[in-house]
Amino acid sequence: MEEVESLKPMEFLKGWLQTFSCPLDIITVMKDNDIKSTDVTAASVSLRNFFCGFNPQFYFTDNENLKEGVYQFLEQNHPDIIIVIPKKYDLFSGLFHKSRSKTFILHPRIPVLAIAG
Repeated sequence: MEEVESLKPMEFLKGWLQTFSCPLDIITVMKDNDIKSTDVTAASVSLRNFFCGFNPQFYFTDNENLKEGVYQFLEQNHPDIIIVIPKKYDLFSGLFHKSRSKTFILHPRIPVLAIAG
């Protein structure tokens, strides 16, 4: 939800959704008060408009741990696949950043589609 406007893979995802005629659930795992509610609202509206033909459903999970938040969603909703759009980092930032998406890609509980930006 932090960088919705800059995500170029959304066009790819839209094409994928059209091809497979599947529902779209968008999950956001947030630390308590980590993201301002106005930012989340603006991003939600932007995503809802972008995916208007697919009737996206939004889920917000309050959890300190991204992995646990996503697994909680998986247990409650039983999706068929999870789509991950990893953030890009410059070379210097990438040296010190621990990928949170890698957890889902290397040890998935369900099939994972990772879309690079």
